[in-house]
Amino acid sequence: MASTTPNRRDPPAALGFSVHTGWAAAVLLAGPLDEPQVLARERVVLADEEHFDESRFVYHGSQERSLVDAERAVRATTKVAHAQAEQAVRALITTAGQRRHRVIGSGVALAPRKLPGLADILRAHTLIHAAEGELFGRALVAGSEAAGLTALSVAPKAIPARAAAALGVKEEALAERIIALGKRAGRPWAQDQRVAAMLALVVLAER
Repeated sequence: MASTTPNRRDPPAALGFSVHTGWAAAVLLAGPLDEPQVLARERVVLADEEHFDESRFVYHGSQERSLVDAERAVRATTKVAHAQAEQAVRALITTAGQRRHRVIGSGVALAPRKLPGLADILRAHTLIHAAEGELFGRALVAGSEAAGLTALSVAPKAIPARAAAALGVKEEALAERIIALGKRAGRPWAQDQRVAAMLALVVLAER
Protein backbone atom coordinates (compact mmCIF):
# COMPACT_ATOMS: atom_id res chain seq x y z
CA MET A 1 0.00 0.00 0.00
CA ALA A 2 1.35 3.46 -0.89
CA SER A 3 2.20 5.74 2.01
CA THR A 4 -0.18 8.63 2.78
CA THR A 5 2.39 10.47 4.93
CA PRO A 6 2.72 14.06 3.63
CA ASN A 7 5.94 14.81 1.81
CA ARG A 8 7.34 18.34 1.70
CA ARG A 9 7.78 17.96 -2.03
CA ASP A 10 4.11 17.11 -2.58
CA PRO A 11 2.08 19.99 -4.03
CA PRO A 12 0.06 21.92 -1.44
CA ALA A 13 -3.64 21.63 -0.71
CA ALA A 14 -5.89 23.48 1.72
CA LEU A 15 -9.14 22.96 3.57
CA GLY A 16 -12.10 25.33 3.70
CA PHE A 17 -15.09 25.04 6.04
CA SER A 18 -18.49 26.69 5.74
CA VAL A 19 -19.95 26.44 9.24
CA HIS A 20 -23.51 25.63 10.29
CA THR A 21 -25.05 24.78 13.64
CA GLY A 22 -23.78 21.30 14.38
CA TRP A 23 -22.09 20.62 11.06
CA ALA A 24 -19.96 22.11 8.32
CA ALA A 25 -19.37 21.76 4.60
CA ALA A 26 -15.72 21.01 3.84
CA VAL A 27 -13.81 21.42 0.59
CA LEU A 28 -10.28 20.10 0.06
CA LEU A 29 -8.67 22.14 -2.69
CA ALA A 30 -5.33 21.99 -4.51
CA GLY A 31 -3.62 24.42 -6.86
CA PRO A 32 -2.66 25.91 -9.19
CA LEU A 33 -4.39 29.07 -8.07
CA ASP A 34 -5.56 30.06 -11.54
CA GLU A 35 -7.13 26.64 -12.14
CA PRO A 36 -7.53 24.80 -8.82
CA GLN A 37 -8.96 21.33 -8.41
CA VAL A 38 -11.33 19.90 -5.83
CA LEU A 39 -9.85 16.83 -4.18
CA ALA A 40 -12.77 16.17 -1.82
CA ARG A 41 -16.06 17.53 -0.53
CA GLU A 42 -17.50 16.41 2.77
CA ARG A 43 -20.34 17.09 5.20
CA VAL A 44 -18.64 17.17 8.59
CA VAL A 45 -20.94 16.40 11.52
CA LEU A 46 -19.77 18.21 14.66
CA ALA A 47 -22.62 17.58 17.08
CA ASP A 48 -23.38 14.31 18.83
CA GLU A 49 -24.92 12.19 16.07
CA GLU A 50 -27.05 10.12 18.47
CA HIS A 51 -28.68 13.26 19.89
CA PHE A 52 -28.09 15.59 16.99
CA ASP A 53 -30.69 18.32 17.46
CA GLU A 54 -30.30 18.38 21.24
CA SER A 55 -26.53 18.63 20.87
CA ARG A 56 -26.33 21.22 18.12
CA PHE A 57 -28.92 23.47 19.81
CA VAL A 58 -27.29 23.08 23.21
CA TYR A 59 -27.69 26.76 24.13
CA HIS A 60 -31.36 26.75 23.15
CA GLY A 61 -31.95 23.64 25.26
CA SER A 62 -30.01 25.10 28.15
CA GLN A 63 -32.66 27.78 28.68
CA GLU A 64 -34.67 25.07 30.44
CA ARG A 65 -31.74 23.91 32.61
CA SER A 66 -30.15 25.19 35.76
CA LEU A 67 -26.97 27.17 35.16
CA VAL A 68 -24.84 24.30 36.50
CA ASP A 69 -26.52 21.80 34.16
CA ALA A 70 -26.28 24.25 31.27
CA GLU A 71 -22.54 24.66 31.81
CA ARG A 72 -22.15 20.88 31.91
CA ALA A 73 -24.12 20.47 28.66
CA VAL A 74 -22.11 23.13 26.84
CA ARG A 75 -18.83 21.56 27.98
CA ALA A 76 -19.96 18.13 26.79
CA THR A 77 -21.06 19.45 23.41
CA THR A 78 -17.83 21.38 23.01
CA LYS A 79 -15.77 18.27 23.78
CA VAL A 80 -17.66 16.22 21.20
CA ALA A 81 -17.42 18.96 18.57
CA HIS A 82 -13.64 19.30 19.02
CA ALA A 83 -13.15 15.54 18.75
CA GLN A 84 -15.38 15.28 15.66
CA ALA A 85 -13.60 18.20 14.02
CA GLU A 86 -10.15 16.77 14.62
CA GLN A 87 -11.21 13.38 13.30
CA ALA A 88 -12.64 14.96 10.14
CA VAL A 89 -9.57 17.11 9.53
CA ARG A 90 -7.24 14.14 9.95
CA ALA A 91 -9.35 12.09 7.53
CA LEU A 92 -9.15 14.87 4.92
CA ILE A 93 -5.39 15.15 5.42
CA THR A 94 -5.21 11.42 4.72
CA THR A 95 -7.32 11.89 1.59
CA ALA A 96 -4.93 14.58 0.42
CA GLY A 97 -1.98 12.26 1.03
CA GLN A 98 -3.63 9.56 -1.04
CA ARG A 99 -3.84 12.09 -3.85
CA ARG A 100 -0.15 13.01 -3.33
CA HIS A 101 -0.86 16.42 -1.81
CA ARG A 102 0.03 17.91 1.57
CA VAL A 103 -2.45 20.07 3.44
CA ILE A 104 -0.86 23.36 4.48
CA GLY A 105 -3.71 24.92 6.45
CA SER A 106 -7.43 25.42 6.83
CA GLY A 107 -9.86 28.31 6.54
CA VAL A 108 -12.99 28.57 8.68
CA ALA A 109 -15.97 30.84 8.05
CA LEU A 110 -16.09 32.38 11.51
CA ALA A 111 -16.45 35.90 12.83
CA PRO A 112 -14.87 35.61 16.29
CA ARG A 113 -16.61 37.73 18.85
CA LYS A 114 -16.34 38.22 22.58
CA LEU A 115 -19.45 36.75 24.14
CA PRO A 116 -20.66 37.36 27.69
CA GLY A 117 -20.95 34.65 30.31
CA LEU A 118 -23.39 31.78 29.91
CA ALA A 119 -26.06 33.28 32.14
CA ASP A 120 -26.19 36.42 29.98
CA ILE A 121 -26.14 34.42 26.74
CA LEU A 122 -29.18 32.41 27.82
CA ARG A 123 -31.17 35.60 28.37
CA ALA A 124 -30.85 36.78 24.75
CA HIS A 125 -31.99 34.80 21.70
CA THR A 126 -29.53 36.55 19.38
CA LEU A 127 -26.65 35.65 21.70
CA ILE A 128 -27.81 32.04 21.83
CA HIS A 129 -27.57 31.79 18.03
CA ALA A 130 -24.19 33.52 18.07
CA ALA A 131 -22.86 31.21 20.78
CA GLU A 132 -23.89 28.08 18.90
CA GLY A 133 -22.22 29.28 15.72
CA GLU A 134 -19.11 30.24 17.68
CA LEU A 135 -18.95 26.85 19.40
CA PHE A 136 -18.87 24.85 16.17
CA GLY A 137 -16.66 27.31 14.30
CA ARG A 138 -14.12 27.28 17.11
CA ALA A 139 -14.28 23.48 17.16
CA LEU A 140 -13.05 23.44 13.56
CA VAL A 141 -10.22 25.82 14.43
CA ALA A 142 -9.25 23.65 17.41
CA GLY A 143 -9.60 20.45 15.41
CA SER A 144 -7.38 21.83 12.65
CA GLU A 145 -4.72 22.86 15.14
CA ALA A 146 -4.88 19.50 16.94
CA ALA A 147 -4.24 17.85 13.55
CA GLY A 148 -1.17 20.03 13.03
CA LEU A 149 -2.64 22.72 10.78
CA THR A 150 -2.75 26.48 11.17
CA ALA A 151 -6.37 27.64 10.97
CA LEU A 152 -7.44 30.96 9.51
CA SER A 153 -10.76 32.47 10.63
CA VAL A 154 -12.53 34.85 8.25
CA ALA A 155 -15.88 36.53 8.87
CA PRO A 156 -18.40 35.16 6.35
CA LYS A 157 -19.22 38.55 4.82
CA ALA A 158 -15.52 39.28 4.31
CA ILE A 159 -14.67 36.04 2.49
CA PRO A 160 -15.19 37.14 -1.15
CA ALA A 161 -13.13 40.32 -0.70
CA ARG A 162 -10.39 38.46 1.17
CA ALA A 163 -10.20 35.76 -1.51
CA ALA A 164 -10.17 38.28 -4.36
CA ALA A 165 -7.38 40.24 -2.69
CA ALA A 166 -5.37 37.07 -2.03
CA LEU A 167 -5.61 36.09 -5.69
CA GLY A 168 -5.04 39.62 -6.96
CA VAL A 169 -8.30 39.75 -8.92
CA LYS A 170 -11.59 41.63 -8.72
CA GLU A 171 -14.52 39.98 -6.98
CA GLU A 172 -16.33 39.56 -10.32
CA ALA A 173 -13.37 37.60 -11.70
CA LEU A 174 -13.24 35.54 -8.52
CA ALA A 175 -16.91 34.66 -8.90
CA GLU A 176 -16.26 33.46 -12.45
CA ARG A 177 -13.38 31.28 -11.24
CA ILE A 178 -15.55 29.74 -8.53
CA ILE A 179 -18.29 28.99 -11.07
CA ALA A 180 -15.75 27.38 -13.40
CA LEU A 181 -14.34 25.36 -10.51
CA GLY A 182 -17.82 24.07 -9.72
CA LYS A 183 -18.35 23.02 -13.32
CA ARG A 184 -15.14 21.01 -13.24
CA ALA A 185 -15.94 19.49 -9.86
CA GLY A 186 -19.60 18.70 -10.54
CA ARG A 187 -22.41 18.58 -8.02
CA PRO A 188 -22.92 19.37 -5.22
CA TRP A 189 -21.67 22.93 -5.74
CA ALA A 190 -23.96 25.19 -3.73
CA GLN A 191 -23.21 28.24 -1.61
CA ASP A 192 -21.53 26.17 1.08
CA GLN A 193 -19.05 24.65 -1.35
CA ARG A 194 -18.34 28.03 -2.92
CA VAL A 195 -17.62 29.60 0.46
CA ALA A 196 -15.41 26.71 1.55
CA ALA A 197 -13.52 26.81 -1.77
CA MET A 198 -12.87 30.53 -1.43
CA LEU A 199 -11.47 29.98 2.06
CA ALA A 200 -9.20 27.20 0.81
CA LEU A 201 -7.98 29.50 -1.95
CA VAL A 202 -7.15 32.18 0.61
CA VAL A 203 -5.03 29.68 2.54
CA LEU A 204 -3.27 28.50 -0.62
CA ALA A 205 -2.60 32.04 -1.82
CA GLU A 206 -1.46 33.53 1.49
CA ARG A 207 0.70 30.60 2.63
